Amino acid sequence: MKAGVLVEKLTPNQMVDKIKGKVHSIKIKEHKLLEIQNKFKISNISREKENIIVRVVGDEKFENLGFEYKEEHPNLEDVFLYYFDENKTF
Repeated sequence: MKAGVLVEKLTPNQMVDKIKGKVHSIKIKEHKLLEIQNKFKISNISREKENIIVRVVGDEKFENLGFEYKEEHPNLEDVFLYYFDENKTF
């Protein structure tokens, strides 16, 4: 449901499958974090040595943005953020 209207009738697994290819982890330097938070819908932030790993949910393409990135397997939190979250960060 979104705004009181039934959007789709799917099982949780079908919802997760529907957003495959729309969840990525990008590796950035700490000084880029605020810029990334303002640009993308973020579901998680973690630290890896001197880098920050940011889990991004959305339709963005990262090939030409200069970030090291990889596609991630979506989960139900990602589904919620993709379809329902109006804010960019969680």
